[in-house]
Amino acid sequence: MQSDPIDLEMSAARWGLRAFWFLGGVTAAVIIGYGLIPAISNPAFLIAVALFVCASFCALVMIIRLVQYGFARHAFYQQASTRLGAPYARELRRADKPPWWNNLSPLGKVTYWIGVVTVAFLVAVVPKMGNGNSAARAILFVVVIGALLGGLRLLRR
Repeated sequence: MQSDPIDLEMSAARWGLRAFWFLGGVTAAVIIGYGLIPAISNPAFLIAVALFVCASFCALVMIIRLVQYGFARHAFYQQASTRLGAPYARELRRADKPPWWNNLSPLGKVTYWIGVVTVAFLVAVVPKMGNGNSAARAILFVVVIGALLGGLRLLRR
């Protein structure tokens, strides 16, 4: 098992890129098999399913690598904080984030996250409003996003 955070991050990126290309293959198979040459729709469907299974596997491995990266990064910062002191570890964490994020005030960071959740809500839930269970879907969306953000916040500590 790899323990260097950079290696894990690069591994996750490679697996994510593989998943992206497999999903591109799924798209190409569907367009060719169903749009351009309908006569080969059965083999195109089988190819699309096989490529989707490969993409799903790659995405799963990517998620596993990202979780490993998160734990390795946390252990690294914990070790840096123990050896070099908390102020130095804070500076290291700050250096990992983009400058625009570091320049935001706490209110700006909260406003940014509220904007991100609002846009995600508008994209994911609003087009399906009126189809039944829209209130339950909206509540579930808010709960899941809140749990993810809260879990990420706890994981960073």
